[in-house]
Amino acid sequence: MGRKMLTIVYWTILNIFQAVNAEPVIIDRVIAVVNGEAILESELQANIAIQSLTVRDYRGFSDAQKNAVLEKMIDEKILVQRAKRLNISVDSDTISTIFEDIAGNQELTVEGLREKLREAGISYEDFKAKLETDVLLTRLRDRELDQKLYVSDAEAENFLSTEVEFNLSSGEIAIMHLKVPFNSEISRETSKRSAEKILESLISEKNGNSEIRQHKRFEFEDWGWKKYDRIPEIFLNHVIELKTGTYSEIIESKSGFHILYVVDRRSTVIRDKIIKYRVKHILKRVNERDDEKAAFESLKEIKNRVLAGEPFESFAKRFSDDEKSAKNNGDLGWVYQGDYVPSFEREALTLAPGEISNPVRTPFGYHLIMVMDRVQEKVSPERKLTLAKNLIREKRIKEVVREWISDMRANSFIDKKI
Repeated sequence: MGRKMLTIVYWTILNIFQAVNAEPVIIDRVIAVVNGEAILESELQANIAIQSLTVRDYRGFSDAQKNAVLEKMIDEKILVQRAKRLNISVDSDTISTIFEDIAGNQELTVEGLREKLREAGISYEDFKAKLETDVLLTRLRDRELDQKLYVSDAEAENFLSTEVEFNLSSGEIAIMHLKVPFNSEISRETSKRSAEKILESLISEKNGNSEIRQHKRFEFEDWGWKKYDRIPEIFLNHVIELKTGTYSEIIESKSGFHILYVVDRRSTVIRDKIIKYRVKHILKRVNERDDEKAAFESLKEIKNRVLAGEPFESFAKRFSDDEKSAKNNGDLGWVYQGDYVPSFEREALTLAPGEISNPVRTPFGYHLIMVMDRVQEKVSPERKLTLAKNLIREKRIKEVVREWISDMRANSFIDKKI
């Protein structure tokens, strides 16, 4: 992952930016020692504040979530130490350029981005340090794991002629799972009532993926991507027809009551043709809970006025918060299927050319979408080979990185103080 990908990652984080206050640090202290190097309480709080940028309606991290952040910091500390031993470094000009790119993508000046960080309780130096760590670890991973993640042409061709041809990897689903157990201390009836209240609350609040990781004292477990034949049979029939972004009914097992949330679905079949479409949009960003209804209603009114005969382009130019596309009458140009976030693309691909969507919620805010044209392009053999290699690497990388970090930890001295 190069500088461009890092810029995209942080652009995404800041596009769904919410003003949150970092937890105050009264007295700094050492909370972990990794191979003789300390991790401070203030560093943990800075990392929590940065991660909080991706959480809508942030209300603080649980102890388990804080511990997970600390564990990741320990992993990063070990890897940074490894990078330094190998004389891998990042110059300050590279970090400054990435920061400028992030500000530019946000239609902000560098000072404007600094101010946004200050509002979130994050210092400029802490954010730059996080950027530097991410670039350093990317370079280290590329150097150390390049051989393990290499995919040959022959391997990709075999994948195309076996798994893809026979549709063995055509369907995967990303699920989050919450369990309310019952046992000798918690009765079945009490557990069921708790599960019913949680589900009722989740549905009424219309929480999305970034907001459902914790609900009161019960936490959602992220199952990640799974093939359908890897999902426990007790759950399979409940999710097979469930729409993306919705919850299952309560499912009873021998030990508790379960709620499933479908994050997304995908197909790994590489087809002979790929959809390409041209789209215009009007974006209204949402920074506070009170803005949700206002953004939705304002776009609803714009849609009604466009349907009554007013030009979509004039509203895009005057009212869209996406300043870059607004200068071009809201036109995002031609894009391929898979280029945009799923909630945006799902809506765009259901619209006929010239049709206007209802307001669509994405991590960036609410969009009014108009599809101008849609075509199918034949996928070249070279592109198929590239897509196959990417799929193979995607399947492989999680396990390879996990083993790599595990080996590093096994050869490190770690002393946690909390």
